[in-house]
Amino acid sequence: MAPRRRRPRPRGRRGGNPNKVPYAVRAFVYRRMAELIGPRYLWEKPSSPGRGLDAAYEQFLADIVAEFPCFGSVKSLKLNIAFTGQPKRPSGVHWFDGRRQTALVNLVAGLEGGFLFDADLPGLMAFPYDGQGRGSRRWKRRQQLARRRAA
Repeated sequence: MAPRRRRPRPRGRRGGNPNKVPYAVRAFVYRRMAELIGPRYLWEKPSSPGRGLDAAYEQFLADIVAEFPCFGSVKSLKLNIAFTGQPKRPSGVHWFDGRRQTALVNLVAGLEGGFLFDADLPGLMAFPYDGQGRGSRRWKRRQQLARRRAA
C-alpha cells in the first residue's frame, strides 16, 4: 500500500514562514535586547533573563510587537528568541525543515546584534525531512538495516 501523502501546511499566520519578519528587524531586536536586558549568556532561565529583569523583558517584548507587527504576538517573538538558547548537547541540536531556517536566521541575527557570542552557538546538525518523521516505521526500518550492514 502506498503511503498517504500529507497536504502541505499553509504558510502565513500560523505557519513557520521565517521570511515574514525582515532580517533587519530581527537584528535590531537582538541589538536592542543586548543593550537593555543583557546578552544571552547572562540569562539565569531558559526563557527569560531572571536577575529581576523579567518584568522589563516582558515590557520590552510588548513594545517590540507594538512597534513591529510582523512578529504577530509576544508569544511568537518569544519563540524566535527561544531559538537562540538551544541546549548544548554532545550530539548537537536537531532541527527539521522550517524550524532549521528560522533557527539559523535568529542565530545569525543574535550574533550580529551582540546578543550571542561564538561560545553560545550549539553544535548544529541539519537533517532533510522525508515526511515520515523519526518515529515512523520507515525510519526505524532504515536504522535496523544500517545496523545490520555495519555489523
